[in-house]
This record gives sequence, C-alpha cells and structure tokens, in this order.
Amino acid sequence: FVDVPRGSSEGEREWLGMDFQRRLRTLLRDDSILVINRGHGAEGSDEMREVFLSESTRVLERGGLGYRATFVYDEPSASPFDETFIISFPDFDDGYTRFLRRNPASIDLDITNRLHTSARLFHY
Repeated sequence: FVDVPRGSSEGEREWLGMDFQRRLRTLLRDDSILVINRGHGAEGSDEMREVFLSESTRVLERGGLGYRATFVYDEPSASPFDETFIISFPDFDDGYTRFLRRNPASIDLDITNRLHTSARLFHY
C-alpha cells in the first residue's frame, strides 16, 4: 500500500516516480497487489497518475514496470475520505483472481478453506 501525498508535487514525484516504482516492483511477488492511494478524485490534470498508468503495463524489457493489469478505482460515495486508488497486479493468477470476484460467496469459501484450526485455541 502506497499512500501518495496529494497536493505535494515533490511527494507525488517521489512516490509515483519511476525510480521508486521500479525498486518497489522488484520487491513484489506474482501473488502481490500494489495499491496506491491517490486521495480525492482527480480534479483537472493528474499528470503523475497518467505517467504511472502508461508505464505500469509496459513490459520490463521496454523500460516499463511490467504489471499485467492496472485499474483506477474511484468511489465518490467515500467522500470526504480518500476515494481514488490505483491497483496493479504483477500476474493474472493468484493476486488478480483472489481480488476480483464476481460472487462474494466465493470469497467467503476461499477464506474459510484457508483458515487453520488449532485445538490449542479452545483449551483453557
């Protein structure tokens, strides 16, 4: 999770800049999800966001970040809280399929199947 300070052009350049994003990308595994908090909705031009979006899915061999998918999620009803997020997936397999679900019940089943029960939890 990257919280980008909105309105601070220096902070935006640092957090959304390609140097930092390339270093961050090397730390992410295929099952990771990158979430960038962009604060409130993009009013007017959001050049830093546009640069990130164009570079995020460009392949690594061509100088991009190599994410397989990148989405901008805007939730205006969350106002006055932060409502705009950029979500990137290194791969379509694990992180992407676990995050994007059409059926909420499949999330519940997935979480239930992954829970580890321990008899020690119930001993007093």
